[in-house]
Amino acid sequence: MYVRNLRKSSPVKKVYKFASLKNQSVIMCESTLEQDCCYHLEYFKKVIAYQSQPEGFYYFLGNKHYPYTPDFLVRNKDGSEYFIEVKPLNKTFSEDFKNKFASKRNAAKKLGKPLLLVTDRQIRKGLFLDNLKLIHRYSGLMDSNESLSLVINELRTIGPMCIRSLANNLKLSVGEVIAIVFCLIGLDKVNASLDTVINEMSVISVN
Repeated sequence: MYVRNLRKSSPVKKVYKFASLKNQSVIMCESTLEQDCCYHLEYFKKVIAYQSQPEGFYYFLGNKHYPYTPDFLVRNKDGSEYFIEVKPLNKTFSEDFKNKFASKRNAAKKLGKPLLLVTDRQIRKGLFLDNLKLIHRYSGLMDSNESLSLVINELRTIGPMCIRSLANNLKLSVGEVIAIVFCLIGLDKVNASLDTVINEMSVISVN
């Protein structure tokens, strides 16, 4: 077992940072794809914590053993843990990759933690990632804002409604309500479809 250190960039290794409210720390990543994966882990409700470049392990291929460090170690609310390897889809088709990944997965299984493959097709699908980035931008910025309580109370009283109606009822601008909604989604207080553009016609409901 061993741990890699990604604290500093170098001419041959660029480090990307993700500020995680869930972990109360900065997550260090080796690629923009890993960084984008953090947005999903940050706002996936089942996940309570995640770590990049966790303690590595060895896997056997042929008659040799090789060191391997997963991209992430993820912990769920139910206490279960699993590893993630992040990879562009076009790099997963070779027999070399398939053989190595199968061996890595077998080694991870012996440690009691499944190894999952997550590709750019999953991470960067549609508008979902764009919305997660907007949620992250607003999360934690308005947690003491009275407008947050106004929106939640309005939704609890009347039920699901579009952002335009919320703005009209509360006498706030549509832009301000959209910012509040993103913040509340990040705080897991309200729901909205993240597969489409969130605008004045988006319907919001309280959790």
